[in-house]
Amino acid sequence: MIKPVFKPLMLLVAAAVLTTANIPVTATAQTVGESGLPLPRFVSLGVTKANMRVGPKQTHPIQWVYQKKGTPLEIIEEYEAWRRVRDIDGTTGWMHRRLLVGKRTAIITADWASIRTQPDVTAPLTVRAEKGVAGTLEECTQRWCLITIQGRDGWIEKDLIWGVYPIEVFD
Repeated sequence: MIKPVFKPLMLLVAAAVLTTANIPVTATAQTVGESGLPLPRFVSLGVTKANMRVGPKQTHPIQWVYQKKGTPLEIIEEYEAWRRVRDIDGTTGWMHRRLLVGKRTAIITADWASIRTQPDVTAPLTVRAEKGVAGTLEECTQRWCLITIQGRDGWIEKDLIWGVYPIEVFD
């Protein structure tokens, strides 16, 4: 058993190791799936029509049909060529990996979101987007993401979108 006096030191060492690693940081504990990629992780729908199934086989009943290419989904489990995904509403089901792509997208969750020229709340607005609007994520810092919506790009605060983990950073 580790005595409490050593826990702060161990946490400090763990934090130092994690901050020096060149990997995306997420708010959830990650494991590695059968594909060798981390779980959970965000992806997007790569086709205009995709069936979400109850189980990981073509013979399983269709639970939901998605009809918008670029819809962000979270992969939470893998089984052979199948991915168990979760959508913005929390609905989970299985999709074949051919239907998914690594392109990062997000959906606005706030009633209205300000997209700015710089990652700063005082920066000028480039556009305002309402709840449900989707865009492509180009990069994310600790607090902001660079998003492109209908050809216009700018910075949005992470807590206004779904499709990226709260402390995830990537470029």
